[in-house]
Amino acid sequence: MSTSTLEALRALQAAPAVAAPPVAAPQRPTRAVLAGLVIVGLSAAAAITFSFVREARLSTLEKKATAEIDALFASSARFGAALRTFGMTREPENQWFSRTAALVVELRDRAQASDATLVGIAMMPRARVAESLRAASEAVERARANAESQRDLMAQGVIESNGTRAAEALDGALVSLRTATADEIAGMRGRWRTVAAAVLAAWALVWGLGLVWFARLSDTPQMPAERDARPRTVAAESDAATAAAPAAAAPEPVVALSATPQPALRDSGMVADACETVAGLTDAAQIGSALEDIAQALGASGLVLWLRDGDALAAAAAHGYPPGLPQRLGRVEAGDRNLIARAWQEQASQTTPEAPDQRAAVASPIGAAGVVTGVLAAEFPMGREADAQVVATSRILAAQLSVVLGEGVAHLEATGS
Repeated sequence: MSTSTLEALRALQAAPAVAAPPVAAPQRPTRAVLAGLVIVGLSAAAAITFSFVREARLSTLEKKATAEIDALFASSARFGAALRTFGMTREPENQWFSRTAALVVELRDRAQASDATLVGIAMMPRARVAESLRAASEAVERARANAESQRDLMAQGVIESNGTRAAEALDGALVSLRTATADEIAGMRGRWRTVAAAVLAAWALVWGLGLVWFARLSDTPQMPAERDARPRTVAAESDAATAAAPAAAAPEPVVALSATPQPALRDSGMVADACETVAGLTDAAQIGSALEDIAQALGASGLVLWLRDGDALAAAAAHGYPPGLPQRLGRVEAGDRNLIARAWQEQASQTTPEAPDQRAAVASPIGAAGVVTGVLAAEFPMGREADAQVVATSRILAAQLSVVLGEGVAHLEATGS
């Protein structure tokens, strides 16, 4: 104990007794803790309610998808049975071809309905289904042409080889579609259940700590009113003396330095490979490999390259989507309210965050000297956001495309891979 502290104690013992002021209840901390518990409870209730709503939507999606896939299986079975009966019944050939063509149209309509339901789900199996349907339709039309030309044996051969093979491929694609749909919906449901469980656990922990704090506060003994005015005790006086001691005697607090973890950078090798592939572009036939390398560098599930076409943007090439997608995307006008138009007009990269029914995306302008000649748009798998590093990588690759496209690469035809 220092000399200054001893002198302060002797001075307090020689001084007359002073009545201590009444102890005030800690109203402000109590109210703050209570308000915090209420806010945490309301936030947890909102998060859990949203999780239940999401669970209900996923259940509805699962039921609808199951019904549509079952309908596809039934239509596929009827189509396969029709193929097996070609030339084996007394039904006229024109009636058989009409009935089989109607089954193909029915299959195509059901596949389009499932595509509208399963947005962003089981994309590869759905692409295989579309490819099998196209092969089946072509086989039926080729057999019809041979039959109309009185080449019955060739028509029979087309049905037994191409048609049967297309029907078997369709059945396999439908099996893959059912499995992939169930797995992806189960994965989304598992993630949301994990979030709900984490929120519930955090709420229980915070409320448990708050209740313990209130319990300890209620157990603290209160001074009776008649004892509030009693003289201060020696212990109280020593506490006051200690508080009156010079501030220099108190040890300085130790400040703990925590190292902030640095975020992991994108794989520079993959980015370099993509830039080299883009730099080596000489004609439109090489754009597929370039887009594939760009998708790997970005970690994207799909890419679309938009190029200037007059006063609008048109899809020139795509990667990660079914064939023929660019032709179905249409044009993006300057006044459109979407990610592509914003990147074009603002001449800066734009992002869209992940939503319950929407994947994260990024769009970066392609061009130089303030003139936008195109936009590189990327879509990411569920659970992945378009963060600052992804945006920076997208800008680098868009700048590389600006250099190559500005040097006069052959016109890119609308392709998809």
